[in-house]
Parts: sequence; C-alpha cells; structure tokens
Amino acid sequence: MTASRSPANTGGLPGQDECLAVLEQAVRSVSADGAEATLSAHVERLTGFAANQVRHATTESRRSLSLAAVFDRCLVRVTTDRCDREGISRLGRRAGEMAAVPREPDLEITLAPPGPSYPESRFDAATAADDHAAQAEDVAGVLRLAAERHLEAAGYLLSRVASEAILNTAGLAAYHLGTAAETAVTLRRNLGSGKLGNAETSGYGAMASWRAAALRLEALSVSAANKALWGAASSSVPPGRYTVILEPLAVAELLLFLAEGFNARAVLEEDSFLSGRMERMRFSPLFTLRDDVTHPLQHGAPFDGEGWPRQRVTLVDAGRVASLLYDRATASRMGAAPTGHGYALPNPHGAAASNLVLAPGETTNDQLVAGCERGILVTRFWYVRPVDPGTLTVTGLTRDGTFLIEDGRVTRRLTDLRWNESLIEGFGRIDAVGNLPAVVPIDGATVVTPALRIPGFNFGGSEPDP
Repeated sequence: MTASRSPANTGGLPGQDECLAVLEQAVRSVSADGAEATLSAHVERLTGFAANQVRHATTESRRSLSLAAVFDRCLVRVTTDRCDREGISRLGRRAGEMAAVPREPDLEITLAPPGPSYPESRFDAATAADDHAAQAEDVAGVLRLAAERHLEAAGYLLSRVASEAILNTAGLAAYHLGTAAETAVTLRRNLGSGKLGNAETSGYGAMASWRAAALRLEALSVSAANKALWGAASSSVPPGRYTVILEPLAVAELLLFLAEGFNARAVLEEDSFLSGRMERMRFSPLFTLRDDVTHPLQHGAPFDGEGWPRQRVTLVDAGRVASLLYDRATASRMGAAPTGHGYALPNPHGAAASNLVLAPGETTNDQLVAGCERGILVTRFWYVRPVDPGTLTVTGLTRDGTFLIEDGRVTRRLTDLRWNESLIEGFGRIDAVGNLPAVVPIDGATVVTPALRIPGFNFGGSEPDP
C-alpha cells in the first residue's frame, strides 16, 4: 500500500486500514475469475459569492464503492454508496446477476498487478480542516475591495480532502489521501446602457493548490479589479493575424486540447493529430510539456484508474514529440510501458493527462509585452471548440480582459475577440515563454503554465459592442 495516515488525520475520511477492510470484503463478495474494488471518498467545502454578497456555503460529503468482476474475459462493474456489510453483499450479488447477461469478451481485460513505487500524495492537515468561517474571512476581503472600487464581485473559494483506495485479486493495493483548494474571482464594472443592454468591463483570476493557505485570493482580486478598471469602453480591431500574449489561464485551455492527442490509444487508432507523423511533428524549441504529478505545484492521486503508479512523462522536449500517455492495454499492444494515465476498467478510451506542466522560460511578463510591437494581450478564453482535429484547429472567444499592445505598451481595451488557430502551428511559432508559472484549475484538471508570446495568431475580429 502507499502512504498511510492515522484516522485522526484524514479530515473525516476513511483511513488506510478501514479502506483495506472494506475493499477486501468487496472482492470476496463475488465469485469470479478476478475482482477489483475501488473506494473513493471526499469532503468538499465551498463558499460562493455574487453581486458583492456571500450567496451560499455548502459542504458535500460522499463515498462511492465500485466493484469490477471478470467472468470469462468479460468485465462487469457495479457501484454503491453503501459501505456496510449489507451494502457490500448486495454489490456482489448485483455483479453476479450482471455476469449472466451475454456480452462480447474483451481480450484486453486484465487486472493490474502490483506496480513500481508510487509518488507521494500531497496532504495538508490545515486544508483538510478548512471551514466556512475561514473561507468567509478571505471572501470578505474581496467584497471590501469590490465595494471600495465600485465593482461587482462574483466567484468561489473551495477546499477538498479526498481519499481513494484500490485493491484487486492480482495483488495490487494502493491508497491515496490528498487535499486540494481552488478559487476563482470575477470583478465587473458597469458602464451603463449600450446598444445591446448594459455595457461592462471585467477582470478575472483563478488559482489552485494542494494547500488552502497558498491561494492568493487577495492578489488575484487586485489584478482582476485593475483589469476591470483599465481604460474606457472597449474598442475593436480589424480581423487579422496579431502577435498574442496569452496569460496562463488562456494557455491552460489550449494545452488541454493539445494533450488529448498524446493518448496512445488515439494515436494507435489513427484518431490523433500525431497519428503517422510523430517523428516529423515539430513545435517551437521553447516548448517543453510534461505530465507530472510529482511537480511541486501539482497534486492529485498518485495512481490512475487501474491503480498503476503515475509516471512523470515528457510529452514534448524542446519542440520534439518525446512520448505518449499509455494505459496498460494500449501499452501492451504497442510494446511500451504503461505510464499510469489510464481510466478505470472497462476502458475503451485509453489514457489522459491530468497534471500538465509547461516548462517556464526566462522572459518576465513585462518583457513579453515590451518585446511586442503590435499585438493583443489575452487574459483567458471561453467557448473553446474544436474545428479540425487533423490540424488541431480550435476556435473560441477572449474574455475578462483583452487589450491592444502598441510599441511595447498596453494602450487600450478591446472588446472580446473571436479567434481561430491551429495549435500545431501556433505552438510552433512561440517566440517567448514567461518565467512565472501559475497553477490553473480547469475542467477537473490542474495545469501549471507560464504566459506565452505567439506571433501570427489568427483573430477573426471583435464581438459586437454592447
């Protein structure tokens, strides 16, 4: 088993010994060729605010016990939220009943054996003990700032303690106890009525950590307020290609799209932009991307859905594709080693990144702007959608702070812009990488990334002014 903690230090979640006992009962509850049980639990506290008021403070506590059983090369999976003896017994009976339903055998189904050593879990006792009173104190500072600057604040502050344990009849047993915290804040300035309703400008900030004390909510709020207040009403620019400076929030959105193509199963099945061209694919030599749960700013379970240890994987090394992400079955088919990025069985999807880290450069944020003769500074994107999987072309809108740069200075605020860009080409044109990585919470993942400067980014023009 991996790291053990006493029940008094688990934030109210089941400790390693309790998890092991429940999982052993679960795998014994069914008569099968093989069985695997997973116990997941979390306690999550969230304080949400809007219109300069705390709107809700909620605590969510959940447990989920899942049992996968193999019968004649067919796998069935059943789940319950009951971990008592009767609940476990019913779980085993349901698995046996499902096994009677005819289904196609899956020759790839094998339970994971014990793997190499596991990375260390990230656990912070103070975050596990975080409460709504402490969150309300931090939020109060944001609301005071909003009132002082005549802005409207909205956002949330969240802390979470989670445990996950997995045990199977092939001898694998793993346990994880970790903490996580994240926050996001939007500050808006109302400019009065416009052609399409109330006009406004806004700024935004977000951050994640495995320690609640590391969240810089005050600094994020000040930055968001400054963006909301910067400049008069937004102006437009004509469509065209501009040098763009993408702040970490915007970069993280694009990295998630890129990382999907590093799923080895997608490559094998010719469903990835890397299929058939890994050797000749090139990005900027300034671009080095990893998936690394061991990075000091990252956090999360040290094993994947199959219980296999997560490895530190270099996906792109100085612009060259270096490796893929492998689940166990795909690794076996391709003669590679699994990297600990697979989903729980049955797994038709393959592998996915969860802890992306883009290597920082040597350029300060001020130098990124100073080195731009004419360009656009982007805080973040939204409504990002794929257009062409083969060229990895995606489209979206800018949001919460888009600014024109002229002669190395930010000169005016722009309306939100539609953009359309091939990430293969865009990441190939990077000419500067920031030296300050930020930790971005996005779509259930955590991305550590600095800002980027990319010449020739394709903007389709401004959205209509309000």
